[in-house]
Amino acid sequence: MGSEAVQSLIVGQGLAGSALAWALHWRGEAVLIMDDGRKNSASRVSAGLMTPVTGKRAVKSPEFEADWKVAVEFYRRVERETGEKLLKIGGMIRLFEDDEAREEYQSRSDLKGVEKWEGTLQPGAEAKKGLKIAPAGRLDVKRYLESTRRYFEERGQYQEGTYEGPETGDSIQGDVHRTVVGRTFRWVICCQGADQSRQVAGIPDNPSSGEIIRGRIEGFDIPEVVHKSIWIAPNEDGSQTVGATYNWASPTTDITEQGREELQSKVRELIGRRMDVVEQVAGIRPTMKDYEPAIGRLNEGKNVYIFNGLGSKGSLKAPSLAFKLVKLLLDGKEPEKRINVKRLVQRKENTQGRKPLTELAQDIVRGVLRTGDLAIDGTVGNGFDTVFLSQQVGDTGTVIGFDIQAQAIEATRRRLEANGRGNVELKHENHEFIGRLPRRSEVTAAMFNLGYLPHGDHTVVTQPKSTASAMKAVVERMRTGGVMTVIAYRGHEGGQEESEAVRTVLGSMSSGAVEEIESEGRKPTAPVLFVYRHQTQKDGEWW
Repeated sequence: MGSEAVQSLIVGQGLAGSALAWALHWRGEAVLIMDDGRKNSASRVSAGLMTPVTGKRAVKSPEFEADWKVAVEFYRRVERETGEKLLKIGGMIRLFEDDEAREEYQSRSDLKGVEKWEGTLQPGAEAKKGLKIAPAGRLDVKRYLESTRRYFEERGQYQEGTYEGPETGDSIQGDVHRTVVGRTFRWVICCQGADQSRQVAGIPDNPSSGEIIRGRIEGFDIPEVVHKSIWIAPNEDGSQTVGATYNWASPTTDITEQGREELQSKVRELIGRRMDVVEQVAGIRPTMKDYEPAIGRLNEGKNVYIFNGLGSKGSLKAPSLAFKLVKLLLDGKEPEKRINVKRLVQRKENTQGRKPLTELAQDIVRGVLRTGDLAIDGTVGNGFDTVFLSQQVGDTGTVIGFDIQAQAIEATRRRLEANGRGNVELKHENHEFIGRLPRRSEVTAAMFNLGYLPHGDHTVVTQPKSTASAMKAVVERMRTGGVMTVIAYRGHEGGQEESEAVRTVLGSMSSGAVEEIESEGRKPTAPVLFVYRHQTQKDGEWW
């Protein structure tokens, strides 16, 4: 680019940075892409799947149709610009245990283009029941990133280097310093994925590492992507790619024997044969706690912007999000609140000082739960505690979640699906029915968040009588050393009465100790956290 002014410095050439570079380029903006060249970033190990639904129910991903249309047009245009074939469009196949499960799934689907599928996954094997769902596609991410880099590099608009901002637009290390110093960037857009948290605290705030394996499964020649607890995607050379694992506890780009065996085990369970693995890779997904991306201006004082938090749907969502960020940069149009990075700044300002009671409750529960345990979420709400409990008990443990509102059950299903969690039983029932469940094993932990569903119908609230019944049922089935947390919200009508009922019921429990933790400021209408710790074992059969 010589001495030509660079309007936009894009830091990070993953799915986010690449999409933004193209979107700005097509608007006639001069860009410079800077990337550190790491080969194990989440984008570089991504399978590039673009599917409309995930999980046990046929629930369409939010904004799928709009995102799909934009993505297809976007990648087709990149193909024309680069001369590379990048996007393969076809269907996905979701498998089921039997006809009943398939019929239930199809009856709940809000998708078009769903048809029954039956076939074998290998010669001589038993026929499987499934549904073929369209549209779906797969981006060749590696080729897309390489061709994008080459396109901009040929135009002098790509440099390998490290950006150490975001305080200034020219704080750069490496060889790029000599070629870029002195230029004035109109803005800097940080698109470094999970690695960005080193420079911008809290973005992303819920990273998870994932591993995938590539190799060959003898006799497997299904041309579509197959889903059932894992996904199996065909490659052009006749091999398959299988994924993916999830690890929130200690995200790492290191491959592990545990991850390899987990995927191998699921392949054997599904196909009946072991995969001959030739490659195993790992990356860290840039996911957010609220499972929404984070785009927008980092602060009002500097022209530093963020494009992050795409999670596992980067191939699908990057193009539409890139265009929204371009509209902010060039047209001054702010992205909607749910994806705007400003929501994170506001949240941080609202939670200065002591941890929120919700986090304190999770910290307490985390101290007792172990892999393989049974946990109860008495009010799943939007699913945050449900996912947390599921992660703590692991794949060999079980979580049972209750909520009286269908909206809450649906939101929780989607959150579990986004996190790849399948060890949760959701009950669309009042939590007083905890006492009616069949006996199985002792409860180690239970969590309740009383009141109404956030962003839901505020006239539907938990009631003192049913809450008392639910807590008693949990305590009767709790193991020695177990814990139950109850957050009572006292600001709504009936909230004070329910809080008093909780205090009375827990105080009458002779089998445990109760702690009461007030919100910071100790306002009488603020939430209060009750912590019950079980100290003695009941006689008789454990649940």
